Amino acid sequence: MRIMNQEPRRRSPRCPSIDLGDALKRTESIYQKGRTHAMMADAAAQSLGYKNSGSGIAKSILAALCYFGLIERKGGKFSVSSDFEKYMHAPDKEKGLHYLETFLKKPTIFESLIEKYGMELLSLPSDAIIKYDLIEQGFRPEAAEEAVGAFKRSLEFIERQQDSDLEIQKESENDTNINNEDETIKRNTENKEIRNNIELSEFKKITIFLPEGREAVLHVPRPFYIKDKLTINRQIGALLADDEDLNDAGGPKG
Repeated sequence: MRIMNQEPRRRSPRCPSIDLGDALKRTESIYQKGRTHAMMADAAAQSLGYKNSGSGIAKSILAALCYFGLIERKGGKFSVSSDFEKYMHAPDKEKGLHYLETFLKKPTIFESLIEKYGMELLSLPSDAIIKYDLIEQGFRPEAAEEAVGAFKRSLEFIERQQDSDLEIQKESENDTNINNEDETIKRNTENKEIRNNIELSEFKKITIFLPEGREAVLHVPRPFYIKDKLTINRQIGALLADDEDLNDAGGPKG
């Protein structure tokens, strides 16, 4: 009986099995346990919630973190990269985004996709086209599909970070506009009060005491001329003559 030699199972190129956002969360778990100090593979796996580093899923996750440049492997030990620590303590959003793009381009296959299609989701072709592209580069179909998903989710994660940065800028601009509007209103109010004070200073207030404790107040301009007095007398006389509620005695009709 002749035994046919079976073709060995083809391995796909190295590529993260998870997206960048997920990888960052997992790396932070390791960082909280040992900062950037080297630790045994089992300890790194346990920081991620696995019993040890022997399981397939633990190996896959640790490998993905290495592909992104989030952790480094030396011998049988793992340590969080200095770039991840810098990202964690980035002084501003712009610097943080710089590190995110660096991590995204670290896997060779992701870098090639970015060079070909760009980093904007809207500029990407269909999943089928990207998958076929990866198969041509040596990926098995199922591995290519997994890589496409991880790549697109990573781009979505970075776009969300960029959008949140824009929202913060918009809120800051809105606060500035509100403050400017408040300052404008305050200045207008102050200017109006100044104008009112100036206008009032140009007049002299004259109080005329009337019977029954009543008062009449006149604001006469400065300077005040004799012709002004005559004009006021004529107009007051005309107003009183037209007022049907007043009689010749100077009191209300009864």
